[in-house]
Amino acid sequence: MTTDSHVCTLDRPYPRGVMACACGRFWIEPGRELLRFAFVNPDLLDRLRDYRTLVRWGDAGSIAEAVAATALRERQQRDAGRARARADWPRLQAAKRAKWWRRMREILLVRPCAYCGGVAKTLDHIVPRARGGKDEMRNLAPACKRCNSEKWRWTVDEWKAWRLRRGRPWPPVPAAA
Repeated sequence: MTTDSHVCTLDRPYPRGVMACACGRFWIEPGRELLRFAFVNPDLLDRLRDYRTLVRWGDAGSIAEAVAATALRERQQRDAGRARARADWPRLQAAKRAKWWRRMREILLVRPCAYCGGVAKTLDHIVPRARGGKDEMRNLAPACKRCNSEKWRWTVDEWKAWRLRRGRPWPPVPAAA
């Protein structure tokens, strides 16, 4: 049944006891004594040994129970791994955002405040995040602390209207350094 590096695996039955291998050879179905010596995956042998050990030590009543218990334990371990990954996801995303945010700050904070022309120390969302604005480059503007905190959750038009209703100038005047 073997050649230089190939072991025939009789996996396709045909009528009258003929079996076929994936390599294309045909064989007459071997007797049961030959099947004991056929090639078996070593991992499967290790699993069978583990199942027999569970039965021998009384942890399982039969091989079938050992297989079911092992499958359940593997499923629980896989589910626990998935739960850990879900729990870690926000932390990983926060780290990614922090890295991105540091880079954006370096790029944008070299410019003056977009509203008053003062020294920008913060980044402002033009469309506020509370209104569905994104953390994207085109939605960020450099702003001084005073303008950013005064604008709050308003759009620029709403902030401008609020300032004009209170008799404050538009655009805002830079704070004295």
